[in-house]
Amino acid sequence: MAESWTRWFGSPLIAVQSAGIEAHGKNPHAVAVLKETGLEFSAQQSTRVTDAMLERTDLAVTVCAH
Repeated sequence: MAESWTRWFGSPLIAVQSAGIEAHGKNPHAVAVLKETGLEFSAQQSTRVTDAMLERTDLAVTVCAH
């Protein structure tokens, strides 16, 4: 969800990528909300963050479900 909303609110000049410490697939609750809002998310995948991602990063925003 965070990736979709950031893409929607952000500038086309901003590269947005989402990843976590674990990959669990798409959360069905997040999918339902994104479908309701009409935000595009079909190309997004649950991925694990890598060292290469962090090396290219200027800003990291973290979110947690706990």
